[in-house]
Amino acid sequence: MIDIFDKLDRVPGFDSILKALSDGREPVAVNGMIGSSRTLLAAWLFVKTGRNVLFISPEQESSEKAADDFKAFLDPLIVSLFPSWEIQPYEIRAPHSENIGDRLKTLYALTKDKCRVVCAPAAALMEPTSDKSDILKRSIEISPGDSVDMNQLIESLAEMGFTRRAVVEQLGDFAVRGG
Repeated sequence: MIDIFDKLDRVPGFDSILKALSDGREPVAVNGMIGSSRTLLAAWLFVKTGRNVLFISPEQESSEKAADDFKAFLDPLIVSLFPSWEIQPYEIRAPHSENIGDRLKTLYALTKDKCRVVCAPAAALMEPTSDKSDILKRSIEISPGDSVDMNQLIESLAEMGFTRRAVVEQLGDFAVRGG
């Protein structure tokens, strides 16, 4: 994908955007871009500057599309979607478990510097989150080949609010097999 970024180096005006961002003296406004051209410019700026990107969209669907675009332009492992809860303040219901999981996955990746590009709808940035120390305190990282005390793991998962079930049906459930 570097070929396309090399070509963007020669697009009139892009060098002045990069210079203005590098100088950091004043905000930079770019108008007239449509579709994937916005994410392509942001991906190019990421490659050129090495600075993290927070790509804010007006709604959830456009954030999902932006995340897909970034994953096509950059390493998909450094791109994350930070969805909103998609509930109104007056609604008495819990956010969808998938949205909670995606938000936590993104926040955890940020604490470990594994995420460099975050795509989020504006609403998601106004919703409260846990702080870094709480996320790290309530996280368990297990890699293939690690040896883990099963009883300790079960206890830790239960303390963190996971529900033990015979069959895992949704995020937040866990089941024990073997021994």
